[in-house]
Amino acid sequence: MDICTIDGVVHFARWMIRVSLEKEIDLPFHKNCDGVICFTETELNKAKKLLDAKKIKYAVEDLVVAAETKSKCQDVKYVSRSEALRHLEEGIVPESKRIDQLEKDIEELKNFRREVESERKAR
Repeated sequence: MDICTIDGVVHFARWMIRVSLEKEIDLPFHKNCDGVICFTETELNKAKKLLDAKKIKYAVEDLVVAAETKSKCQDVKYVSRSEALRHLEEGIVPESKRIDQLEKDIEELKNFRREVESERKAR
């Protein structure tokens, strides 16, 4: 799965630029064995502009990510790309969600304590 995190937010690879090169050139973008990966429209536009300037032929392919996969990351902040991958691939709860859950647990315990104290006073 091709993802990156920008300011803690997951961005899925949205486009693959397939490049036909006679010789290897260095491109300042995310690459894998299939081509250049773009996560944002800004990256896509920069890559296309650079390839056009170098007169390199390319084809842009839209990449599709399942809605279920995208929904797992909605409203979640990650401390790293690795954490995001662990969450998506292994189901490991990210730190930001653990903190949310701990805060809920603390609130529930406080409410429980108040109820117990109220019952004691009522006796």
